[in-house]
Amino acid sequence: MTTTGYADFLPKSPLEQGLVSVMMLNGLVIFGTVVALTGSALKRSQAQAQRVHDQRKRLTLFRKWLQKWNVPERDCRDVVTFFSELSARRDEGRQESDIVFELPAFLRQQVAKFVVQDLLSQCAPLARLKPEVHELLASYCVPIELPTGHDLFRLGDDIEGSGGGLWLLEKGSVTALRNQEPSEMPAKDNDSDVPCLLGEGALLADVISACSSRMWTIRTERPCRIWQLREPSLRAALKIYPDITDHVMGFIRDRIMAWLSGQDDREEYGWCELVQLLKRSFIMGPLRERLKDCYLALQLATIEEGTLSQLLAAWLEMSATQKMALKDQPDDQRASSARAATANHENLATPTATPDVSIAGGRAGRGDAAVTSIRPSPLA
Repeated sequence: MTTTGYADFLPKSPLEQGLVSVMMLNGLVIFGTVVALTGSALKRSQAQAQRVHDQRKRLTLFRKWLQKWNVPERDCRDVVTFFSELSARRDEGRQESDIVFELPAFLRQQVAKFVVQDLLSQCAPLARLKPEVHELLASYCVPIELPTGHDLFRLGDDIEGSGGGLWLLEKGSVTALRNQEPSEMPAKDNDSDVPCLLGEGALLADVISACSSRMWTIRTERPCRIWQLREPSLRAALKIYPDITDHVMGFIRDRIMAWLSGQDDREEYGWCELVQLLKRSFIMGPLRERLKDCYLALQLATIEEGTLSQLLAAWLEMSATQKMALKDQPDDQRASSARAATANHENLATPTATPDVSIAGGRAGRGDAAVTSIRPSPLA
């Protein structure tokens, strides 16, 4: 590397000797750089291979331990998948959410305000709020990345004990579970789905006691990017803009009335945990025998007088607790208990006027033509 052949050509003048010396030094530097880069690449690959080997060894030992205790094979695979995805995320480096989360509070609020505000405006329960409300809620949100199989909250968890607040799903897929009932897919990780709001029952916890506990278990089906509005920030926002609660109750009323009259469009409005719970109660619970009365009760209930909150509180209380209490009862006993529960809430769930009088008197509002032909519809 430092010679020019077999010495048959030699630098003779000082200029030639200086030029050759520079070339020799450059050759040494280039050769050393190539050797160093090659060695570094080999070292990194060996370290990564060793890390993967150690991880597989730990997972194999853990899987054997699970099998020793007769854990089903499906659950064993889920455990392995979870840790594999977690390791892959670490190897990929820092996610956008990690960078945003480490920003100072002011900069994080500014970034979240522009990113989340548009997502909030697409969420049907909050879409009708003023832009300044969206801006305030967005500024409070913080991003989190969750792997497959993570529970945002579980059925029966206290709102404050489960971390409280709301979750806005930007990317990914989640499933909603309730005991042994059929699961639902609030979001399926495709571009056609609107941003999904999760845990919106927390918005009504102050006016509806049944909403103080989680009514679903929300579990990630795929890795998700979620913006979280934590409970203290949510309380602060509700103090500044208390009409957020009224908007959510109005949205629930409109969705239930549209569904009872056969006009509900799940694809347009997205998934709402309270609406879906009430739908199940109308189909399988104690309210299924009073559909027409329930429709008229929704028409007559108002937010200003507080009757809508009382009506929803009674229905959600039955929907959240009555079915679980009736789970192990015989069919005839279950039916009688359902009728008793409906009778106990008759003053709230049924207007004083009869259906014929309400319609003839002109008090019925939107969807009156469908009142006489209300039928239980399949879940959206």
